[in-house]
Amino acid sequence: MTSEDTTSFRRYLVTFALIVVGGVALVGGFCYWVDPFGIFGMNSVGIYSSADRESKAQFYGRGDYDAVLLGNSKAAMIPASEIDGHTFFSATFGGAMPEELFYFADRHLEEGELAIVLFDIWSYGTEAPIKEDPFATRGVQEYLDRLFSLHAFDESVKTLRRHYKGEQPAFAPDGSFIAQRWIETKDAPNAALYKAELNAHERWFNEFELSDERLRMIDRLARALKAQGYHPVAVIAPMHVESLKRLEGTPAQEAMDLWKQEINRAFPEVIDLMDSKYSTPENYFPADPTHFRPETGVSMINDEVMSVERY
Repeated sequence: MTSEDTTSFRRYLVTFALIVVGGVALVGGFCYWVDPFGIFGMNSVGIYSSADRESKAQFYGRGDYDAVLLGNSKAAMIPASEIDGHTFFSATFGGAMPEELFYFADRHLEEGELAIVLFDIWSYGTEAPIKEDPFATRGVQEYLDRLFSLHAFDESVKTLRRHYKGEQPAFAPDGSFIAQRWIETKDAPNAALYKAELNAHERWFNEFELSDERLRMIDRLARALKAQGYHPVAVIAPMHVESLKRLEGTPAQEAMDLWKQEINRAFPEVIDLMDSKYSTPENYFPADPTHFRPETGVSMINDEVMSVERY
């Protein structure tokens, strides 16, 4: 290879490297600007991915809230803005485990007046391993992944496309889940989906084993809320009448007394709605006997919790 060939090859390598580095920087800058997961504080068009754990600390920090609603996807169905008496933030997460609610409360909640925790026996089993703190300070690797991965770029493109098409984001500024797309898929009768969901309930009840570690999280959560000045109210979530039938005589039912005892011990106020007027089928989606309707949740909280004078 001649010296002229060597010089040309070097120029080619430099040009290629500049193109690659420039392309990577462009992708990273684009993902940072769109911020589809809401972790950089840059997102201004809405969160369209299921990034509730990544984004809700940012949402909470932008508002001024004196009350909080905590729970899993059942609690997420309740629009926080429609709860009476306080300015609520929805610290609710799909598939939330007790440890995650404690981590969020302990790490992010500031002083407040009222905390409503929707308790659900589904979250207290041993089938899922104990989760690490999803709200801990992020490492460099996670930030790099959210800037330069194909997944981050794809979510950034989808976020802008959905925004400019006029679609609703996944979450409101107060952390509430915007359930419109869920309702569209679950609000029409579907016998196969309905039966499959109830069968899954029955299998889960029969395989249930109460987690001692998650049971201890009930007290830790109550203590964390009290430390921030909150009056903590526990609400035991209603269960569909057909699920209640399948619960009878199962290990899940046998564990129920101990679970409720711990809630009553840790929380100064407990409202048990598991088997109540909110358990009737009309309060649930026709294709989903797991989740009650948003309007049911609003009525439940306003009528059973907020109607009581506490101060």
